[in-house]
Amino acid sequence: MKKICYNNIDLDCFMQKDTEINEHECHKGVISRDKDGRLRFEEIAFRPERLWQRNPHIYEGTTINMARRKDGSLKFNFKNVNTNDPRFEASEYAFRVYSELTNALQTIR
Repeated sequence: MKKICYNNIDLDCFMQKDTEINEHECHKGVISRDKDGRLRFEEIAFRPERLWQRNPHIYEGTTINMARRKDGSLKFNFKNVNTNDPRFEASEYAFRVYSELTNALQTIR
């Protein structure tokens, strides 16, 4: 492991909860640099059974998950849905997906 020190940087942190990072507190996430050279940290949606993932989720909802890929792009995964359930309504499901997509994208702005 090699230590690299970035002096005089702005680091945008996108955390799962609205709390400050305390001294000696560790967070798992993805750090990336955008085309303007700004660094951003996105905390993963932590689940104990997933200590390591290739593309960790930065948002986990009831209908979708969102991950940040190594190239900086976003990947959306839809959770399984049972369309054979007599209570399933396509328009209601579509609205839930739309609401979660909107929420997920707003969390990373």
